[in-house]
Amino acid sequence: MQSKPFIHVVRNNCDCQKGKMKFLDWYAKIAVVSALVDDKVTALESEKRAWENSPEAQAVKEALNPWRVHYSEVKENA
Repeated sequence: MQSKPFIHVVRNNCDCQKGKMKFLDWYAKIAVVSALVDDKVTALESEKRAWENSPEAQAVKEALNPWRVHYSEVKENA
């Protein structure tokens, strides 16, 4: 029974480490991209909320639904 040479064993351990590093690299890339996307979404949501509360947005909302006043009057009279 022959034992494996030491160099072969060390080389196999390095290959195993490279595989682990490849996966860690992917996890790191995924984490970075997720953080960037999350920051962008948060910024867009805050801009959207700020715009929705602006007088200009309220005017657009009322212009797009002229029946809003009519509906509120009907509810008050009922």
